[in-house]
Amino acid sequence: MATIIFDIETGPVAEEQLLALYREPTWEEFCESCDQRWKPETRQAKYEEAKASGWQKFVDRAALSPITGQVLAVGLLKDGQDPVILGEEEEPEEEQLVAFWKLFTKYRNETGRMVGFNNHGFDVPFLIRRSWFHQIPVPDSVFDSKTGYLSSVFVDLMRVWSCSPRGGEFISLDRLARFFGIGSKPDDVGGADFARLWTGSPEERALAIGYLRNDLGMTLNLAKRMGVIL
Repeated sequence: MATIIFDIETGPVAEEQLLALYREPTWEEFCESCDQRWKPETRQAKYEEAKASGWQKFVDRAALSPITGQVLAVGLLKDGQDPVILGEEEEPEEEQLVAFWKLFTKYRNETGRMVGFNNHGFDVPFLIRRSWFHQIPVPDSVFDSKTGYLSSVFVDLMRVWSCSPRGGEFISLDRLARFFGIGSKPDDVGGADFARLWTGSPEERALAIGYLRNDLGMTLNLAKRMGVIL
C-alpha cells in the first residue's frame, strides 16, 4: 500500500491582518474573569497589564489558528526517499494547498495512506479551513460520506496510539519518539521558533527546514515502530 508521511508548519498571517483581527478586552470582559476579591486599584492595574500584554499573547498564539495563521510549509516523506518541502522554493500558501489536495486525490485513487501525527486534530482541519479562506476547492472525499469524519486516507498516529477511534490522551510527537527511543526534537529549536526562523536569515531558514525534516523522520520511525508501515 502506497504510504507517505506529511506534516505542516504554520506561522502568523501578516501583521496588518492580525491588527484587523485583534480586539482588546473591554473593562467589563476583564472584570468578569478577574478575582472578585481584588481591590479596585489592583483590578485597574491588572487590567492595564492585560491590555499591555494582550497583543503579544495574541501574536504568539496566531500560528495555531487558521483565522490568524497560515501554512508556511508542508513536509512530505516517502520511506527511502529524501523529504520534499512545499514552500521551500517560496511557493505561496495557495500553491501549497492546491498541491496537497492533488496529492490527496492521488493517494485516495490508489487506495494509499497519508500518515501524520495529530493530523486529525490539527494539520488536516487547518489545511481545509485555509483552503476555504482562499476559495480553493477541497475534495468531497476528504470527508467520509458515511461517518462524516475525515477520510481513512489520513492515518493519525496519535489516534492510533490512543487505541480508540475517538482519540484519547494527548501526547506529543517528541515524548512518544523518546519513549520508543527513535528520535527527539532538537534541544535548540521548537515549534514556536519555526515562523521566525523560516522568515529569517539563510542560516535560520536552514534550521527551520532541518526542524521539519526531523519531525518527518520521527513520524516515519514511529509509523514503523507501531506497525502502521511494515
